[in-house]
Parts: sequence; structure tokens; C-alpha cells
Amino acid sequence: MNEQIRLLQAEIRAEVRNIGEAFQMLHMIDEKVRQDPTDIVIGYYLNVLYGLFENLFTRIATNFGNRIHDEANGMRNC
Repeated sequence: MNEQIRLLQAEIRAEVRNIGEAFQMLHMIDEKVRQDPTDIVIGYYLNVLYGLFENLFTRIATNFGNRIHDEANGMRNC
């Protein structure tokens, strides 16, 4: 198998683990919310999940030769 694909698979596994951990934290916080409102913490973990998914999809797209728009630098390389 292509080394680049193996590396991508390892990166995907790592990102999926991170996503799972963030979901677990969100679930734990959701249970606690019933006792103590923590909207800011929930928003934080939702933001973390968004970023993790975004990184995962960017890695996949980049691996297959797609160039991604970098909003921070204002560049468009699709």
C-alpha cells in the first residue's frame, strides 16, 4: 500500500480518537448541565469538535491533491 495512504490512515485514526474524546467530554458535560449550567464549556467542546472534523477533512482533501482555501491568509487554492 502506498506510504502516503498509510500515513493518512494513521492521521484519520488519531483524529477519530480525538473526536471520540471530545464527544465523551461533551456527553459528560451534558449530564452535568442538568445540575449546573455550563453553556460556555459546551460551546467550547462543540467548537473543538468542529475544528477536529475540519482538520480531518482538510487532511483527506490535501492528501488527494486538492488545495484548500486558507481563510486566515485570504488565499484560494482549490
